[in-house]
Amino acid sequence: MKPERIGALLSVLCLSIAILPLYPQEQPWPAVPKLLCGHELIYRGTIEESTNDQGVIYQHKYLMETRLFVYEVTPEGFRIALLTKVTRQEDQSKNAPTARLELVRLTPEGKLVPERQTSLAVSLDGPTTLEIGFALEVPAGGLRREQTWTLAEPDRPPRTCRVLGLDTVQQVSCIKIQCLQQSEDWEQPRADQSAWRRQETVWLSTRYGLAQRVERIIERRTPAREEPTWRLTTRYELDSTLRFEGPFFEDLRREVQQAAAFQEKLDELLPEVGRVGSKPFENLLARLDQHMQRTPGTPYRAALVQIRQQLEAARRGQTPVRPGDSALPRTLTVGRPAPEFVLTDLTSGTVYSIRKWRGQAVLLCFYLPGAVTADDVLPFAQTLAQAKDPPVVVVGMAMSDEATVVHKLQMRYSLSFPQLAARGLRHSYAVDATPRFVIVDAEGIVRAIHTGWGPDIPVLLTRDLRSSQKPMPSVIRAVR
Repeated sequence: MKPERIGALLSVLCLSIAILPLYPQEQPWPAVPKLLCGHELIYRGTIEESTNDQGVIYQHKYLMETRLFVYEVTPEGFRIALLTKVTRQEDQSKNAPTARLELVRLTPEGKLVPERQTSLAVSLDGPTTLEIGFALEVPAGGLRREQTWTLAEPDRPPRTCRVLGLDTVQQVSCIKIQCLQQSEDWEQPRADQSAWRRQETVWLSTRYGLAQRVERIIERRTPAREEPTWRLTTRYELDSTLRFEGPFFEDLRREVQQAAAFQEKLDELLPEVGRVGSKPFENLLARLDQHMQRTPGTPYRAALVQIRQQLEAARRGQTPVRPGDSALPRTLTVGRPAPEFVLTDLTSGTVYSIRKWRGQAVLLCFYLPGAVTADDVLPFAQTLAQAKDPPVVVVGMAMSDEATVVHKLQMRYSLSFPQLAARGLRHSYAVDATPRFVIVDAEGIVRAIHTGWGPDIPVLLTRDLRSSQKPMPSVIRAVR
């Protein structure tokens, strides 16, 4: 090669090397919340709940809407009214949605802090009553590809988050982040306790520093199972953004602050239901009605409507059911409908639903085949099944899928009532120990719960079965 050509090539190579540092490396992506006073963000989506465990199969779908309204901006962050409404899809034409309003503070790091003493944790047991997944606490200084960090949660394992990269949702530039949280035994199934896992993908908008889209899957696995037996899938996106000023802003701020004040007062009075009489609830109800009549309605009025329903119940001397701090009421509670189920008889293969016995009192006997107590519980249950006073449908709820053992017990004690595979109800019927007895009245309402076995249990069960033939009393007291 000619010397002049070698010189030219060396010049090009040196120039290339000199130019390379001029190209900047990838800069951190901004991820801090960027909101203004009066901003309202509305998220809409769905929640799907499903169970498939030992013949127990059910599915529910919910519609979810979450409104985020910024009513004050301070140096410490944003003061926000957060309203979540959840409706079971099949019931949306019959019942009003469950509505929960909370006043929270959003820090510059993206962390939500409640204004009152309540939990903002995402429910691991059922559809949440307050959706907060649109906010994600991130490290200071912006985010980079493959960056990881952990978030601490009270009484739970840490949640690990990782940046996957940039993505686009609804033509909005987003930082795609994946988070994982799970119980210590998720990777190693155990026969004596259940395990859970929470997987979440958040598309964090670079415009607002909040989610443009959220997808969350929570799974549970019953003891001794390798595959998930319960799944809750939540998906939603940012549907619209508005900014209110002037009188419209004042109307919204007044509504959310009044709703929070009424809820706080109601929470103070509820423990006194049955002792203080109806007067305090009547007075609060009158003040609430006066507010609703004199002020224009807003989308946040749904929270006031729900508070009013609770006040009406308390005024009648009843203990009202209100949205919990985390999940929608779905587990076993005296005074609430018994959780639905579809189960298979271990001996005949017949499929039963609890709805089959609507109109009759039902005694659900949860027992463990092979346990010593089964030799006492099953003969006693058979005497109740044959008795005319009180009339009751007895159902054996085997907490094992050992059909051979169940069949032997059925033959030994000449059992005439169904023996259902009920392992999958461990969570929804709160079966932490056996035997466990649940009495359901003709309307499908749980009337009494007893756990354990002893000389007093047959007496208590007979008493409560007779009581279940009568209308439900106004004040509910759980039997423990």
